[in-house]
Parts: sequence; C-alpha cells; structure tokens
Amino acid sequence: MVSGAALLVYGFADLKASKPVALLSRSGFILINNLLLVVAAAVVLIAILYPLILELLKLPGISVGPTYFNRTFLPITAPLPILAALAPLMAWDKTSPAQLKTLCYKLAPAALVGALIALALITPPHALMVVGLVMVCWLAYAAVLYINRVRAAKVRLFSNASLRHIGSATAHIGLALFILGMTLAATLKQTYDAKINAAAPMVMG
Repeated sequence: MVSGAALLVYGFADLKASKPVALLSRSGFILINNLLLVVAAAVVLIAILYPLILELLKLPGISVGPTYFNRTFLPITAPLPILAALAPLMAWDKTSPAQLKTLCYKLAPAALVGALIALALITPPHALMVVGLVMVCWLAYAAVLYINRVRAAKVRLFSNASLRHIGSATAHIGLALFILGMTLAATLKQTYDAKINAAAPMVMG
C-alpha cells in the first residue's frame, strides 16, 4: 500500500491535460475494465482487513466466506469478459453505437453455442453454468475474430506488432480457459459430509 501510494503521488506530479476518452472505444472499454478491477481489488482488500481490524479492536470476529464474494466480487467482475472480448475489435478513438451493435451481432452465435452446451451438460439447467459457458464462447470467438482481422491486415509474422497481437489474443483465450475451469469446478463439484467409519467405507460418485 505504501509503495502504491508513492507511485500514485509520483504519477499525479506528471499528469498532463489530454482529450477526454470516449467510453464507446477500445480505450474507453479498457478504462472501464481497469476501474472494475480496482473496485474488485478493494472488495478483496476489505475482506482481508475487516476481520483483522475487528480482532485488533477486541470486537466480535466475523468470517468472510463464499457468500460475501458471491454477492460482491462476482457481480463486479461479471462485465469484464464481455468488455474484454469487445475492446480489441473496436477503434481506439471512437466506435459508433451501430458498429458496436454489429460486433455484438457477430459474437451472438458464439453466446448461443455456449448456452446450448451448458443446457446439454447439466439438467436441470444451472444459471452459473449457462452464464459461464456463454462468456467462455463469447471470449474465445472474439479472440478468433481478432486474429482473423490481424491476418487480413497482412501484419508480418513475428514482427513486434504481430507479437503484440498474438499476446493480446492469447491473454483473452487464457481468460476464457480460467472462466471455464472456474465454472465447471463450481457447478460440477460434489461434496459429501459423513462420519469416517472403517467398517463401512463411503462411496462417492
């Protein structure tokens, strides 16, 4: 926190006036994502520090568990995959609402495929599974569209520009895989509570 505050003060000293960032642009979506990440980090920091502060003040302690994060962290971070998929496909300075709508139409089939896969995997349908797989397919297909756009621009392979584009697409595919793992672990896991008895072993599955 001290080093972060010092860097913040140092950065403020070098701030220069610039033109406002249009929210409907690649820069705007990146900015919104950064703000969401800062808020999510603050939520986690509160979850860590609040019980410690109560303990230092000799007040009744609390336990921060999944319920807290499900109600705070997940709603804050839910828009991140949607914005992360759209941002690379948008113009840096400004994107019109019509262009944004066209991008959403291009990605809509991927979202539909994700929903159908979720409905086929688990019965009755699980909301988290549907939302998670929709986001996975949305992100992955957006990365494919981004790579195709780079190929259409005939960017020289292994050039600095090409490596930046490949890195960006790889990062988005990695985020999609992370969401996939988190979704499957949360919806398909099985837990059992039982007393250990050597004479009558418990069978799981």
